[in-house]
Amino acid sequence: MKKLLLSLAAAVLLCAPASAQLLQKKASVLGQKKEVPAWVQKQLRNDLVLQHAPIAMENQKLLSRASSQRSRTEISYQVDGTEMQKCQLLPLFNPGTLKKSGFTGYGYGALFYGDMVSRYTGNTLKSINFAVWPGNYSDVLVFVMDAMTGELLWSTTLDQLKCIDPKTGDLNMNSVPCDYVVTGEESALYIGWVAQYSPSADDPYAAQCEGIMPFYEDNTQTGEGAYINVVTADGKFGPIDSAGMLKDEKGNLVYAAAALTIDTEGENGLKDNDSYPISMSTVRGNINTGKGGKAKVGLENLGLEPIQSVDYTLSLGDKSVNGSYKFDEPLTFYRAGVMEVPAVLADEAGSDVATLTVNKVNGVDDEMAENNDNVIQGYVYSLSENYRRMPVIEEFTSNTCGWCPYGIWGLRDAMKACSDNAVAIAIHTTFEEKLGADPLAADSYQQVVKAYAKSFPTAMINREVTEHVRYAPELAQAISDQICEANVTLEGAITESMTSSSVTGKVKVDFAIDAPAGTYGLAYVVTEDDVKGVRQLNNFAATYYNYSSQYDDQTIMQGLSWTQEMLDYAKTATADARGYYWSTEPMDHVACYLSSPMGNGDVLPAVEKGKSVEVEFEFDVPSRKSPAIDTENLHLAALLFDQNSGIVVTAAQIKLSDENTSSGPSSIDAVENTANAQVAVADGAFNVTADNATAEVYTVDGKLVSSCTVNGSASLPTFGNGVYVIRVVSNGKVITKKATF
Repeated sequence: MKKLLLSLAAAVLLCAPASAQLLQKKASVLGQKKEVPAWVQKQLRNDLVLQHAPIAMENQKLLSRASSQRSRTEISYQVDGTEMQKCQLLPLFNPGTLKKSGFTGYGYGALFYGDMVSRYTGNTLKSINFAVWPGNYSDVLVFVMDAMTGELLWSTTLDQLKCIDPKTGDLNMNSVPCDYVVTGEESALYIGWVAQYSPSADDPYAAQCEGIMPFYEDNTQTGEGAYINVVTADGKFGPIDSAGMLKDEKGNLVYAAAALTIDTEGENGLKDNDSYPISMSTVRGNINTGKGGKAKVGLENLGLEPIQSVDYTLSLGDKSVNGSYKFDEPLTFYRAGVMEVPAVLADEAGSDVATLTVNKVNGVDDEMAENNDNVIQGYVYSLSENYRRMPVIEEFTSNTCGWCPYGIWGLRDAMKACSDNAVAIAIHTTFEEKLGADPLAADSYQQVVKAYAKSFPTAMINREVTEHVRYAPELAQAISDQICEANVTLEGAITESMTSSSVTGKVKVDFAIDAPAGTYGLAYVVTEDDVKGVRQLNNFAATYYNYSSQYDDQTIMQGLSWTQEMLDYAKTATADARGYYWSTEPMDHVACYLSSPMGNGDVLPAVEKGKSVEVEFEFDVPSRKSPAIDTENLHLAALLFDQNSGIVVTAAQIKLSDENTSSGPSSIDAVENTANAQVAVADGAFNVTADNATAEVYTVDGKLVSSCTVNGSASLPTFGNGVYVIRVVSNGKVITKKATF
């Protein structure tokens, strides 16, 4: 039983857990210290995006443990030690599901990241304690595993297990001796058990389900404390799904941790006041105007005392500031919060690394300051001139994800929030294999899906923050209000030859700081609008028709917090023979091609402040079997990546055609007026006063409509109603202005 389950069957239908975001990092901002446990992620079926429906349990009673107290040397997701006194039951598999799926047993485990495990460095895992629901168990394996690699670090076998008494509620905890010594180098440990199983006459729920996991409410809200294991007859095993996030009978979200604790023995363990900075956002600030210049710092509590306040030092080179931050709500054990602190900017324009050190927690010294556990670093860009960022919204979606239609409205509203000055990309992938492969999945984007997608539908904004796609509008607008160090201008076209079609063009990047060689890179994205003929799984319809016989439309909308268009969309669907509802509405922003998943394909050379670099590109027009790509509906975007942080700094986008099209400046109206020029708007024209300047007027979708050289004054017409942008360059300085005519 020491083999790993590397290939899991696709038809395990767990009936209790609700939709779960598995292996979710605590903070979705740059600078996270934790690493995603790649091995555990690999084992989980269907790329961590299973959705399950809850099951009602009659006569369910709370189980009680005789005594429980949060020990400093205990590894668990208990906060105060009383949680295990209120265990509950979670049914796992429908009757017959295990055998049908090729599995012969089950178990459960918990994932503990290196930040928590490091607090027990040098301690021995004395015993692994867990409760088991009645059943016939044999060939039991209890294990400690490296979650990053799947390597068994320690294991032992048992012939049988003690089981919960369903009549009295006595947990009858199994306490298995262990001698694994914590090294402090572990990135993540996966600790649990698995066994061959068959139903028992002692199980009062045997007719309703196979296997039950006792759990307690996880007040850390981590969602990592309950993973369901399965095993095959030849001993291959591994986690099949997470039960860390559930929904109760009222539909309320409940965080769960399996009834499992680990007692350790040694000199180390949890302290009282112990902060752990986990992230620090990139800072971009103008040293002249003060615009920008704030850092968001993710902070985690690894101490037993709730963190109410911290004192910190933020330093950049020879400059430093001391500050204090008080949380609105105290952070209890293993909870994380974000504090926004004023950043330190350099005196001269450029990029640097800032260091934040937490000195005191709740007014006393941080008790775990060794190994720089109380220190986090982040990038700071000090700008004397700046541009506005272009939001890039990458949405993870699938035609077999029933709630992914949220992306229809999320992307649309995000573009509106940014006045269409944003890049929207709908990244398709196969979600539920039994319903078929997604025909819109672009192979070139699947590496991004594997690296970043933790749940569906979600939107990743400039590779900095990931949230449910319904929050895309406000997140994208926040990015568009930020400043940055570069401006991207894009031109391109579809060119035809006798044998092929290509996308050709050129990108120009202007920098407001010195950019060392290798610091920035470009990636090119092709998207398609108005894609027809692809069916979309529609859970809105399934939900609507489930309630429509009992309630009127208005009551359903109010009860489910739906908009009118969500209700209308639900009614567009038709059911297939299996009862799945599908819609066939046109889809926009569909990703067709990505030149470089991590933006390191065209890495830029060194560029001096105030100068620009131009990069030419060419690649084949992307193709798709069915539906075929309509080249009349393609857009091309150029994304500028920061190679240090992996984020998308800014971008530009054009509509592709057989004529060369140029984008307007991605900065729009955000560049400071550092040019010796004045721009006024009157009578359908931009009036410019400047010396030795060039002026260009663009439509909002990037078409150049007029330009001239200005020595004194000039009037540039716009040729019609609409939104226009003017860009004036004078003596190497830039001003842009947007106006509606």
